[in-house]
Amino acid sequence: LKEYFFFPDVECNVELTQPTSVMKQPGDTLSLSCKESGYSLSDGCCCTGWIRQQAGKSLEWVGIICYDDSTAYNSKLNNRFSISQVKSSNTLTLHGNRLQTEDAAVYYCARLRPTVVKTSSSLNKNSACCI
Repeated sequence: LKEYFFFPDVECNVELTQPTSVMKQPGDTLSLSCKESGYSLSDGCCCTGWIRQQAGKSLEWVGIICYDDSTAYNSKLNNRFSISQVKSSNTLTLHGNRLQTEDAAVYYCARLRPTVVKTSSSLNKNSACCI
């Protein structure tokens, strides 16, 4: 069981670059990359997440990946999305499988500040992950 406690914060001097548009059909796979500059994915306490916004709807959290490669995902998306990162190129990628019509949205990558405590049976209870 994982617990995440979110406290909003602002991070300056970080730039996230992602593609302008990608067209997919239902059933397709998705691969969206986000290049980060202004900090390193190897930094000892930071996470990057993906959120999306469907037309006319509010933002929806997709998932996060942290500096230690730990991840967490929105369970409502039925394990169809995953996130990987390549620290040497400071790039993270959102992978989607079996896309559905309702996956049509604007997707954003976002760096999350080191203000979340994450606990799980596989992690030290005092281990901190940044959000």
